[in-house]
This record gives sequence, C-alpha cells and structure tokens, in this order.
Amino acid sequence: MNPNPKLKGQSALVTGANSGIGLAVAVALANDGANVVVNYVTNPEDADAVVKQIKDTGGNAIALQA
Repeated sequence: MNPNPKLKGQSALVTGANSGIGLAVAVALANDGANVVVNYVTNPEDADAVVKQIKDTGGNAIALQA
C-alpha cells in the first residue's frame, strides 16, 4: 500500500473488477487508499480472489454481485 494514499477515505465501485482491466483498476485504487467494491456478474471465486489480494496488501475491499 502507498505510504501517502491520495484516496484515503474515498470509496470506489469497480465494475468487472474480477478480471482484466477492472482487476488492475481495483488494485491500483486500493493501493492509493480507496475502499474498493469489486463488482462482478459471474465467477464469485475470482472476485473473492481480488478482494483477498487487496486485503493482503493492507487495503479494504468487498465483493458484490450485480
């Protein structure tokens, strides 16, 4: 996690965050201090893996199907 997070206290909803570009965006936002909602349509296991990746680096995230 970034020692000087620009997005501390902010929240971000990232659609398609369980793979590809959405995953990269979710991780980048979390690294900058945002609380991240990992939105997915299918494959909850992939979304949970992204949440774990973010939390393992000190970030805050949840997965939400929509």
